[in-house]
Amino acid sequence: MKDIHGARTKEAYVRTRQQYDSLNYDDVTKPRFQTTRSVNPLFPSYLIRDDQGKVVTIGAVEGSSPRRQIERKDNLDGCLNVRDIRGTAAGTKTLGAFHSTQRRQFLNPNDLSDIEGTKVNTLKKGVQTTRVCNPLDPKY
Repeated sequence: MKDIHGARTKEAYVRTRQQYDSLNYDDVTKPRFQTTRSVNPLFPSYLIRDDQGKVVTIGAVEGSSPRRQIERKDNLDGCLNVRDIRGTAAGTKTLGAFHSTQRRQFLNPNDLSDIEGTKVNTLKKGVQTTRVCNPLDPKY
């Protein structure tokens, strides 16, 4: 039966690799590649050949190092100082709650006088124009 194509069963699948082991973490801990290259991004140095063929080290590339740190001033947290606001300091609980203070002004929530167009006869009808010349007697 070997001479007829497809007349025999397929060979059993043989696994060529080992099964994955979830408890084995050698791929993380085992060093596979160690580089001998030394790179310092703050102070890079490069080996190049000059016109005579000699190996020359070039370093201190302009703009490769960060700017100096800004010096701190004494009063940096001045904008965060809230001691002048009543109730923000420690020990102000005895001063009383803010709800116990007397209100000085009461606003009418139904007052619409500050909104333009809400008063009687303020609706503008039609197209508003700034045209001031007579189309029958044009003076441009």
